[in-house]
Amino acid sequence: MRLLLTLHHLPKQTLPVNYQYLIGAWIHRCLSKVGPKLDQWLRHKGYNPKYRQYELFCYSSLQPRGYNLNPKNLSFTLASHPTKVEISFHMDRDLESSMVKVFQKQKFYLKGGPYRVDFQVAKVEVLPPPEWREQMSFRLMTPLCLRKTVESKSYPQYLHPEDHDYEQILTSSLWKKYQLITYRGLQSEEINLSPNFPRKFELLSSYKYKRYRVKGIDTIGYLFDFRMELPLSLMQLGYQSGFGEKCSDLGMGMVQILPPPSAEHSEESPSPEN
Repeated sequence: MRLLLTLHHLPKQTLPVNYQYLIGAWIHRCLSKVGPKLDQWLRHKGYNPKYRQYELFCYSSLQPRGYNLNPKNLSFTLASHPTKVEISFHMDRDLESSMVKVFQKQKFYLKGGPYRVDFQVAKVEVLPPPEWREQMSFRLMTPLCLRKTVESKSYPQYLHPEDHDYEQILTSSLWKKYQLITYRGLQSEEINLSPNFPRKFELLSSYKYKRYRVKGIDTIGYLFDFRMELPLSLMQLGYQSGFGEKCSDLGMGMVQILPPPSAEHSEESPSPEN
C-alpha cells in the first residue's frame, strides 16, 4: 500500500538538505505505537528483531510547493505549505485502514542541527496499486543503494547500475528481504542466484549520483530508469518496500511506474536533498 500525506506547516521554515533519515525515524516512532492487531502483523512480517525495526517500507523525499536552496548552509527553506510525502508499505490489504489511522492528524517535527520544522498531517490518501506484471519499468523517486564486499577493500563498495554484479546483487537483496516474511508464496520457488542468473535487470536511462550524509557517514545511491523481470511476489515487494538497501531508514530505492513514452518528458518535481 502507498500513502500520500499532506503536511501543514508554517511558511519559510528551514531544514538541512540531508533530512531523509529524520523522516524514517519519525515513521518508526509511529509504528512503535500502533494497536495490538497491527503490531502483531508487523512483528511477524518484516520486523527485524536485531534492530527492533520494521523494514518493509520506503518513503519519498519531501514534495514542497516551492523551496529555496541555500548551498552555503546546506539547507533549504519551505516557501509555503502544504508539503507532501509518500510512504509505501508491503502490507496486507485488510490492514490498510489501520495504517491510515496511524498517521491521521499526527503532529511531529523534523530537526537537524539548528533547523526545526513542526508539521501536522492534514490528509492521508491511499494511492491505487499498479497492475502487477512479471516485467515492469520504473523510475526511481529516491536513489537506489547497493553495496558489495571486496576482499582488498576495508569497507563494502557502492555499486553503480552498470557494474557487472548489479543485477545479481539487486535481486539477491530482494530475496533476502523476502526471507523476513513468514507467509507462504515464493518460499516454494527456486531462484537461482548463481553467476549464470538470467538477465532480469535492464538500465533504461543515464544515471545520476546522489549522496546522503548522516552524522559524517556517506551513503551513496543512483537515480535512473530501469526494467525488472521478476516473479510477481518479488516485484510487489520491490515496489512496495523499496529496491536495494537503506529503504526504511533513508527512504532509498522508492520507485514509481515509468510513464508511457508520450509522457516521459514531463517536468519532474523538485527534490531538495543533496
